[in-house]
Amino acid sequence: MKKNQPLNIARRSLIGRLPLFLFASGAVFTSTHTLFGGLSRANASQQLDLKPGKTALPDMTLASDEGTISLSKWADRPLLINFWATWCAPCVVELPMLEAAAHILAEDNITVLLISMDRGGQQIAAPFLQERGITTPVSLYDPKAEMGRAIGLRGLPTTLLVKKNRAEYVMHTGPAEWNDKAVIEQLRAYLLD
Repeated sequence: MKKNQPLNIARRSLIGRLPLFLFASGAVFTSTHTLFGGLSRANASQQLDLKPGKTALPDMTLASDEGTISLSKWADRPLLINFWATWCAPCVVELPMLEAAAHILAEDNITVLLISMDRGGQQIAAPFLQERGITTPVSLYDPKAEMGRAIGLRGLPTTLLVKKNRAEYVMHTGPAEWNDKAVIEQLRAYLLD
């Protein structure tokens, strides 16, 4: 028996099961997409589950499409900050809704920031957004998850609603229909208070 034979057998076994894994991954994505869409349509007056931030919001400097930018650049306005990743199915589903919300909220001087948690940073996330026509929210990149760790991020997607001058913020964990009328009103009620 060759020394590497058990590894080769295991490798062949995994390669043989690859189509099954790919099918299961697609089923999970489809189920998540259907469930998310079904929940939102069934509950037209969706409300966000907002929890107060547990730590002070750090003034981080993150990579952007124009170089590096500090969050203090937007201190004079309320922010909606969405943490996402290309591999997160619910994150991908809500991207078009965040695009629409960015247009709606711009009327109230509220800025939408997307912070990608992809390890590949801008090289992975920027083309992904461009292929999907997501251009209005400001794109930032946190490939080392420094900001995520600083605020105690527990999962993706997570969204922060940050009041003007970073006076306080709340968090919503999980997907939402960001362009839903009830959600927009809830965002305005908190951010413009």
